[in-house]
Amino acid sequence: MTEYKIKNNFFYQSENKSIRKAIQRSLGMHLFRIRQKRKINSSIVCMDLHIKQRELDNVEIGREAVNWKLIQKLADYYQLHVYAGFLSKPKE
Repeated sequence: MTEYKIKNNFFYQSENKSIRKAIQRSLGMHLFRIRQKRKINSSIVCMDLHIKQRELDNVEIGREAVNWKLIQKLADYYQLHVYAGFLSKPKE
């Protein structure tokens, strides 16, 4: 996995070139960093949103298919808007 830092944001490119996996990992890592930055314990998030720890872990780690309903729940919880876009590839 390759990690790029652009204007204090982190973007990930999966080594296996799977767009789906790259999106899953990028979303999950971004949500994880937000939770960590805000010093919110994962058990608190799970309790507030009535979800299992495993569900939160799956999102933050980028495991399994993206659960868009849960992504939206987490975005609302963290008071975020979900944005998807494209970036030019970094020059090597």
